[in-house]
Amino acid sequence: MPYYTRHCDFPFEDAGKECGNSNQCKGKCVVNLEEIKRFCPVEQIMGSFNSFKCEGVKGKCSQYPLRMCDIFYELNDNIVTANFVLCD
Repeated sequence: MPYYTRHCDFPFEDAGKECGNSNQCKGKCVVNLEEIKRFCPVEQIMGSFNSFKCEGVKGKCSQYPLRMCDIFYELNDNIVTANFVLCD
């Protein structure tokens, strides 16, 4: 399950809208782990550090602004990039 920090943000109007790229959203286009497992070849995921190609997966526009310390998978043109930066 993704972890998002809250900083007294207002939710975006397009939250939850289907997307394939973050430029289609006010926030970021994010994909949940279940969708990644369904659409992405496991060898692509296991063989990469933090980005991998994933054909056919669709994301959803984030509800809130995502920051460097949030944990999420961002989708941009069939490339999924994992953000696992943990901050105090």
